[in-house]
Amino acid sequence: ILTSSESEVREKIIHLEDYTLLGYAWNKIYSLDVIKKNNYIFENITLIEDIVFNTKYCSDLSSINIISIAPYHYKKRGSASLTNKYVPDYFKLHQKRVEIILQLYEDWNLVNSSVLQILGRIYTRYIYSAIVRNMSLESKMSLVEQYKWCMSIFNDQLYQILVKENYHPRNLLNKILLFPLRYQNAFILIIFGYCIHFIKSSFRIFFINLK
Repeated sequence: ILTSSESEVREKIIHLEDYTLLGYAWNKIYSLDVIKKNNYIFENITLIEDIVFNTKYCSDLSSINIISIAPYHYKKRGSASLTNKYVPDYFKLHQKRVEIILQLYEDWNLVNSSVLQILGRIYTRYIYSAIVRNMSLESKMSLVEQYKWCMSIFNDQLYQILVKENYHPRNLLNKILLFPLRYQNAFILIIFGYCIHFIKSSFRIFFINLK
């Protein structure tokens, strides 16, 4: 995909994030001139430093090129990877990630149903990812604490905007995962979390393909 205008770039950014491609720096080639001109730097923020940098970098671009092959590969080292370790602020950091993208589209005056739908799907994915992490031995969270955590989600502003009001999945699996969130049922949410945790722990290859 070759783009040659701001409008084309901005239309593509949300779809890159839908595939989590904005969350990495290693799969991109940047213009050093753009970085120097705007004094862009990587901030020291656990897990989301790449998304912070990339949204700044893309905020005023008039062109990007997207290739359809993967000439560079990223190796995940199982439990040794930071993305697989328990991080206490995991969900808050990814809430921030979603907020950054939403703010970017608000600044561009381009928030529409398609953008909200994609962000709703992304946000739902992070909720379940956090729930599964809460069930790990490293979290040391009791069942009661997990329940309270799930209930706190229902009071979150992003949940109200992106999940409850604007997320309407067509995929059957996503509809099933949305059910306890839409009806604010923490018990079913925890049960779903345990099912995902079991599949992830016991059938890792199947889980990766399903994900």
